[in-house]
Amino acid sequence: MKMEKIAYELQTDPSEKNVKRLGPRALVAFLEQVRDLYDDRSEFPLIDLEQEEGVPRFLYFVGDVHGDLVTAKKIVKKFKNIKAGIHKKGSGVDLKLIFLGDYVDRAPKTIPNGGLLTALFLIASKVRLPDDIFLLRGNHEAIDLLTFSPYELPREIYDLFGEDESENVHDALLDVFSRLPLFLRTDNGLIASHAAFPKGRGTDLKNIEFEDEEDILHTIWGDPVETDTYRGDISRRANFTRKDLEEFLDDANANVLLRGHDYKTLGQSMYGGRMFTLFSSTRYEKRGEGGILMARAIMHPDVRIRSTSDIAIMDYSGESFVRRTA
Repeated sequence: MKMEKIAYELQTDPSEKNVKRLGPRALVAFLEQVRDLYDDRSEFPLIDLEQEEGVPRFLYFVGDVHGDLVTAKKIVKKFKNIKAGIHKKGSGVDLKLIFLGDYVDRAPKTIPNGGLLTALFLIASKVRLPDDIFLLRGNHEAIDLLTFSPYELPREIYDLFGEDESENVHDALLDVFSRLPLFLRTDNGLIASHAAFPKGRGTDLKNIEFEDEEDILHTIWGDPVETDTYRGDISRRANFTRKDLEEFLDDANANVLLRGHDYKTLGQSMYGGRMFTLFSSTRYEKRGEGGILMARAIMHPDVRIRSTSDIAIMDYSGESFVRRTA
């Protein structure tokens, strides 16, 4: 079955029943084709979005979804509806949807095997809208770099496909994860990553390689030192100060970092309005946002993003986005 056909199947119906019907071999073939799409490194490690002359852009950023398939589907559906409406009106506005990582593990109990289903759904959405949807790599997409717990993805795959085929699906999925970009940067002052950034690197982010373990770990595991989230030794290695952030943003030619990763600082603007934390799972360990915390930024030659106050922070409730103050 062709990649586009499976992508359509997975985006239209990412249910357990449909995933089992497609079967492990078809999924492995699909994921291998997706991996090959990333092999030109056109998105790794950095996506630089440049402003097209005369074409304003709205960028929608989504924090951790952690197997919350219901939320992921709502967001993608709403994005597609907005895009279709704008296209119909012929307004010339371009839209992008950026997920900040952590698609698997800790799924709501009401969504069995939600991590696997969510990852497949989002990958399929990316295949179907390759220029409009971007998936950044989170720490839960990097078990190959650091062991952590809980890591529920292998069990979910096993539940659906049994022992004989589950390892092949798992390995194919990790191959895709390892090629996901680490950063997205706009040319008007915004940069996004899952959690943080390489500290003291002092070189172009584009030079990060697939095997740059320390730089990648800092980027997908770091938290501000003020958080009370403690992740063991990685916290001591990867956590960052305000000075670290300011040096990184200056080197990256950016003013604001949008990040996910830490539900304890979700919805908070920090470090003088230079950083904002998103977290979009509605039911993460019973401490989710409740609404769907997202961000919308404008790319326009005349609009320079200088602080989080220049970004619309939104909850998605029902069928509408509700703006709140950063």
